[in-house]
Amino acid sequence: NYAKIGYIALPSFISQTEMNMHVENFMVKLLPLYIILLLISILIVWGISYAITSSLSVVSDQLKQHQQGADAKHIEYVFSDEVGEIITQYNLMVDALEESSERLARTEREMAWRTMARQVAHEINNPLAYVTTNIAFCMERIRYIEELLDGKSIRLDSPASLRAMLRPMAQALTDAHQGTSRVATIVRDLSALTRDDKEFDSTID
Repeated sequence: NYAKIGYIALPSFISQTEMNMHVENFMVKLLPLYIILLLISILIVWGISYAITSSLSVVSDQLKQHQQGADAKHIEYVFSDEVGEIITQYNLMVDALEESSERLARTEREMAWRTMARQVAHEINNPLAYVTTNIAFCMERIRYIEELLDGKSIRLDSPASLRAMLRPMAQALTDAHQGTSRVATIVRDLSALTRDDKEFDSTID
């Protein structure tokens, strides 16, 4: 009655040529996909490498400009990765360098003013000492002439003697006047040097 009693599985064998054709067809179908994936991978790698190298090149350019005397500036970087950490440290270094430069410039200005003050004090002290000595001599000579005019201890013989006593006083007063003129010249030159609206090429000798 042709009753179904089971199934028999018979393997189907194909030739090697047909197998190679199937493999080649399969590879031809997958090749465009592999090419697309390869291009995508190349683009991703290029983008990542460009982002890294461009940031590092910016840091390198900033360092070169700083070595050539230009002011260092902050670098903007939005990603929080290893390069971002390097750029953050670089920005902190820029801030520290700027603060150190300002502190150094302020210290140099203070040292320059201290040095100038010492030099000016030395230049003023010399003529002032000269003026003080000559004035003291004149005061002593005036007291001596007063005693002569009073006639208490010694007497003045003649007007010629008085002129002889006054002659050194005149020379001392002349020297004192030169000393005060010297001090006035130093003060005038110093005042001209400290003006902000004009430049002066004269020096204080």
